[in-house]
Amino acid sequence: MPSGWRRRRDDTLAPAGRYRRHGQISSCDALDFAEHLLIGDLPEDPAARRELTQWWRDRSGARPPSRAVRIARVARAVLVGR
Repeated sequence: MPSGWRRRRDDTLAPAGRYRRHGQISSCDALDFAEHLLIGDLPEDPAARRELTQWWRDRSGARPPSRAVRIARVARAVLVGR
């Protein structure tokens, strides 16, 4: 489990400690949490998993995708109907 997170009774993850008090997590912790979910084959919804995977790939790389790449992805998603 990523640091700064706790498991609830219903087996979902929730912020713990300072995250719960301040309502913010750092970008590094968000990446760790997203990676944890993806490794655990979550979320179960294919569209949500695809979106989370794309988000994680964009932010975990050496540099973020260019504006042109982001526009092309949105256009492709619209054309495919996602």
